[in-house]
Amino acid sequence: MRDGKVKRFLFGLMGDAVTTATVLLFVVSFTLIIGGLLIFLNFYPMGDLFWFVGAMLSLMMIPVIVIIGVLNYRIFYKLMITRGRGPFKYLKKDVADPRTLSHGDRISFILQKFTSLGIALVLFCIFIIIASLFIGLGNTFQDFKFFFWTVSFPFVVLTITLPAIAWLSFAYAFDPYEPEPRGMLVFALVLGMLSTFPSLFLNSWNDGWMSDVGISTAVVSAPIFEELFKAIFFVLIYRHIKSETNGLIYGVAFGAGFALLENFLYGFEASLLAGGFGFFFVIGFRSFATMLLHIIGPATIGFLIGFSRSTLRYRLTGRYGAGKARMISIAVMVPLVGGGYLFAMIDHAIWNGAGSLGVFGLLILPVQTIFCVILFLILVVTGFILGTNRFHRKRDLVN
Repeated sequence: MRDGKVKRFLFGLMGDAVTTATVLLFVVSFTLIIGGLLIFLNFYPMGDLFWFVGAMLSLMMIPVIVIIGVLNYRIFYKLMITRGRGPFKYLKKDVADPRTLSHGDRISFILQKFTSLGIALVLFCIFIIIASLFIGLGNTFQDFKFFFWTVSFPFVVLTITLPAIAWLSFAYAFDPYEPEPRGMLVFALVLGMLSTFPSLFLNSWNDGWMSDVGISTAVVSAPIFEELFKAIFFVLIYRHIKSETNGLIYGVAFGAGFALLENFLYGFEASLLAGGFGFFFVIGFRSFATMLLHIIGPATIGFLIGFSRSTLRYRLTGRYGAGKARMISIAVMVPLVGGGYLFAMIDHAIWNGAGSLGVFGLLILPVQTIFCVILFLILVVTGFILGTNRFHRKRDLVN
């Protein structure tokens, strides 16, 4: 019996590895395309009119996204997930049957995802050393710089991409009951990447007049618009958020996608300015501390949306009936999401502002990182506990 469980785990692990590799392939491809455009915009400055038009179009994105989300939220889902052809067959959604899913199956699911997480972390450590080494050799031996930088490029891209996959794998491990389709997670990561562009346009435009009046763009504009555009995409996948863990996972994807693109830009800059050591330090720090900062805001908002749509509505239904419970839960969701957004802005502003406080700021960053880690773990574990309770209720109803 034990041998049978081991075999099922190993076969499941092989399938999970193929699926993770497929996700990584999609994410790397989008990183190269979207990241290249981001670098172009940053290193080839345009005129004030260009940034003004970009800022106005970015603001117009907000009602457009809301309209698209309300009218048709299933375009991507139907196109890539339901049909599941070609490489998309690895991205289908699996729904656990409460009559057949055992405790061992849940543990196996979690272990498989943690194995993917472990592999991603090990590869990250290997690739960041290789990438930094070749970048350093390129800067040392100028005659062979093109060769060494060309060799380092795939390792640079994978080094920047793998932390986003690792954070997502960690959150995904705690969703064994009705795991979100991997294709939707790729979609959410790409949306997170795309949110860097309206943030870039608005921050760049605001920097012009804010600097004239002594306002820090990093402390004011960046927290407002970066957190806004990471969160606005919840409108597009709102119907897919059926639990706290669903919302948290999508929030992690939005935040990780945004940070991934930022790391692509800053890693490129660090390589040019500080060589291999600069790349190692910047990407190593940003992949975990700064990426978590970008993750914690949308993850909190997603958790609160899922809580309103599942646990809160369930408890209200027993007291007021389904119709009233739905209206009350939506009414409560609005201030909850507003509070989550306010928290995300304040947390982001403190982080950005700490850099201008000298030694005192250096003391703030580790404390804030520990706080974000603790909060993230609380959200993940709480979502898993609530999901377990829901699963047991379903099992009781079936039996």
